[in-house]
Amino acid sequence: MADYSFAQLEALWIAAGGSKTLAPLAAGIAMVESSGNPAAYNASGASGLWQIEVPLHDSLIPGGAANVFNPQDNAKAAVALSGNSLAGLTSNWLDFEPAGAAEKIVTENGGVLPNLSAPGGPVVGTGTSSSSTTPLSDLTGAVSQAGTLLGDSAKALDWFFHFFKPGQGWRILFGAGSALALAGGIRSWQAAASAEDSTSSLPLAVLLFSLSALAAFMTLRQWPTTSDGKPILPGAYVVDTVEGKAPAAGAAPSSDQAAIEVGLGAILSLWGASKVASGLSGLGGLISGLSSLFSSGAGEDL
Repeated sequence: MADYSFAQLEALWIAAGGSKTLAPLAAGIAMVESSGNPAAYNASGASGLWQIEVPLHDSLIPGGAANVFNPQDNAKAAVALSGNSLAGLTSNWLDFEPAGAAEKIVTENGGVLPNLSAPGGPVVGTGTSSSSTTPLSDLTGAVSQAGTLLGDSAKALDWFFHFFKPGQGWRILFGAGSALALAGGIRSWQAAASAEDSTSSLPLAVLLFSLSALAAFMTLRQWPTTSDGKPILPGAYVVDTVEGKAPAAGAAPSSDQAAIEVGLGAILSLWGASKVASGLSGLGGLISGLSSLFSSGAGEDL
């Protein structure tokens, strides 16, 4: 399969549902990541045009890991991973190789990097240096940093809400149980070591260590589901695991980072609007007060 050009990468990004505004940046990232080669592969598992990591991001690839080298599916995974946002492109790609991606964009756009700046550096392609900035570049940098902060906050909230999705709550309980059983096993082991008759506490220590290992196994895997897609009951999960027939791990819950980021942005916008409205209201009161003062003064002169 032939390598993709910069323009073809832009088209792939847009066809996958990506923002047209971000298309040049996304294409530049793909050029840096894979040189436009849809079969590019890294030993870390990063694969395809946008080097989507497998199996870490299997759930974002339409059809799963088997389609990671399909250009359109790889582009769709990139759009999903980035949340179709500048913050997502920054945190997942640009933070690791900003200069290279920026230079690719500059080359393809006649030496101009439209509306974007290299994270943590000067505006690329304008001849400016890190010691010579303009109000516009400062504003662009501030907006970029705010977007990154918003994206990071959304990512943290998505990680937190992940634990409240079907089946995930049981993982928390089994994790706590694993830690308690491990602590009890250590204490029993120590008691057996210091006792005259070690056989009195040693079996309990072995049992607690086994329970801790079992609970840890059930904690670290995605919670399995039944044939109708519902989370499996914890009792059945324990029995099957002890019998050596542990059900296959379920799929990771889908990410809501993009929706959370939009929600946080809406909240910040409403907060800003309320502050502006409050300021205008105070200004109106001041004008009204001054008007009353001047009118009363005019009445006294008469």
